[in-house]
Amino acid sequence: MNKMPHISVFIIVRNGEKYIREAIDSVFLQSYNDFELLLIDDGSTDDTINIIQQYKDKRVRYIQRGQNYILNLNEGLALSRGKYIARMDADDIMHSERLRVQVKRMEEYPHIAVCSSWMKNFNAENRIEMYHSLENEIENPLLSLLKWNFVYHPTVMIRRDFIERHHLHYQNYPCAEDYKLWTDIALQKGLFYVEPQALVFHRQSKSQVSWVKQEEMIFQAIYIRKEIINHFLEEWADQYSKNQLMLLNRILTDLEQKSVLDPEEVVRVFYNIFSRHFYPQVIKT
Repeated sequence: MNKMPHISVFIIVRNGEKYIREAIDSVFLQSYNDFELLLIDDGSTDDTINIIQQYKDKRVRYIQRGQNYILNLNEGLALSRGKYIARMDADDIMHSERLRVQVKRMEEYPHIAVCSSWMKNFNAENRIEMYHSLENEIENPLLSLLKWNFVYHPTVMIRRDFIERHHLHYQNYPCAEDYKLWTDIALQKGLFYVEPQALVFHRQSKSQVSWVKQEEMIFQAIYIRKEIINHFLEEWADQYSKNQLMLLNRILTDLEQKSVLDPEEVVRVFYNIFSRHFYPQVIKT
């Protein structure tokens, strides 16, 4: 393929023989077709490789690697050639208009670093649940990320030159590496746009990492939120108030360690403080 694709659709797959064909087919059914499909195999031991090799379309790039999810995520970022990088899980299904809609938004809003969307979750019984997120442009993404991870990883389209310019990558935050990346993007003043419609159908099962390693995911998410709190405290302009808030942070952390407070309660306290003092225009819910 000589011409650089406009979009790199990037999928990591491990032992995905059951669903990978459905995922790939949904990419090729897109109404927008200026893309490459970059598939990185994360140490599969089933028939995944043979299924992928049946696709002869020149837009497919397939790379076989050992099992190391975060390392392979970063290789995917490095190997993507498109102006935009669209992530997707190997057992999910794209809405046929996903790429067209997200490219349109990225072109309309060149200051946006990440465009995500709502998504619909479904399980083996085909029960569907809509997952909403914040709508449209997120005015203060770092503050929103302190409250919760509002970006659904399988729905994102990322501006590649922003990632490269700021030397960003997925870090070793197991089960929350995406949350950490969004935080790093926000720290570099990257802006987010959430398309208020479901552009991805996300398959759910009890074998998924988000289910099997839920406790570790929660632990890592709290750790990231505390990093955001520390960042806001460091940039507080009023030295007296900063000292008081640092003291408050130590007291609340001590109470948390003694199991008097839940970690989420500590986060809520600081979210309300930062909302009121840093960003008074943000409507709190």
